[in-house]
Amino acid sequence: MNIKVGDIVEYKGEIVRILRIIDGEFTLSGIGTVRCDHSDIKLITSVKPPKLTNGDLVRIHDIPESEKDFYGVSWISDMDEYVNRVLKVYDFSPSQEVGDSVYIHGWQFQTYHLEPINDYDII
Repeated sequence: MNIKVGDIVEYKGEIVRILRIIDGEFTLSGIGTVRCDHSDIKLITSVKPPKLTNGDLVRIHDIPESEKDFYGVSWISDMDEYVNRVLKVYDFSPSQEVGDSVYIHGWQFQTYHLEPINDYDII
């Protein structure tokens, strides 16, 4: 099974999101870090994070507290002020362990809950 950060999975009867994968340890929303192999996790929904580059505009969608509590790159409450805003991406950082992430106004966000915004000048 090819699971990745951002995917929704079932683990011991709980539906959770994978927030980090490091050396056989999975950080799961609402649960925390568990050591298991892929056979203990059932894929429910595979997400396709957006492909972003420096300068792209994105909308930051809110995520549940259960994801913020175990966010793969650490969620700080000050980051809440950026939710639902359209902002510019800086320093795109691909990673197998925490999934793709970007910096926005100095904060690191995982891309699974970012929506690319087209920035076209239409005449």
